[in-house]
Amino acid sequence: MHRIRSAGALEPAFFYLWRLVMPKTNQQENSNITAAQSEKIRSGAPDGPRQCRRMSHDRREPLEYPGHETVAQFMATPQSMREFKSVTALAKHLNLARKTIHCWMNDVDVMRRAEWLSMRNKGTGDLIPRREWLRIMENMVRLAIGGNVAAAKFCAERAFPEDQQAKKSGLSTETLDEVAAREEERYVRMAEVTTPLWMREKRDREDAARKAAEEKRASEESKDKPE
Repeated sequence: MHRIRSAGALEPAFFYLWRLVMPKTNQQENSNITAAQSEKIRSGAPDGPRQCRRMSHDRREPLEYPGHETVAQFMATPQSMREFKSVTALAKHLNLARKTIHCWMNDVDVMRRAEWLSMRNKGTGDLIPRREWLRIMENMVRLAIGGNVAAAKFCAERAFPEDQQAKKSGLSTETLDEVAAREEERYVRMAEVTTPLWMREKRDREDAARKAAEEKRASEESKDKPE
């Protein structure tokens, strides 16, 4: 009995000793798990239920998660100017699967951000030729003076825009009577084509009978006249 009580008294001591030793081990394991997951959290949203979207989110601001922002910039950048030439290269850079990148490409926030970035890129691209327009025109005039036909045509279109507008407007020199007569002929031709054959044959027979009756009436009237 004394031995049993001694063994029972030792159990709390081992329990407290285990509590003193285990937190350090758990802390190391937890630190390893956190370090392994930090790369994923750094790129995308953490695991768990998705938070509600902010409908009034300003698309001019970068996205909350750097991985989403990288994908949006990838979508908005022209293919020839991209840092990562393919989705596979982008996935490798973010240490993610290609399927994850494709899912992010279909995300509403990412698409809205990519749309705004595309509009900004387009506006910036439009400003470049406008800023250099004077030099462009000077070079084109110099080429036109040197005998370049294409440059001369380009300069003529810019120098005399009213002539180009007259050509594109398609103004006609026909009078109203000529236009009306042409449309009347076109209407008759279309009516002839769209009329069924049996109706045309019936109409021809009626016209022939009417013409024969008129000729007969005219001959009888000529006979009845006194000489």
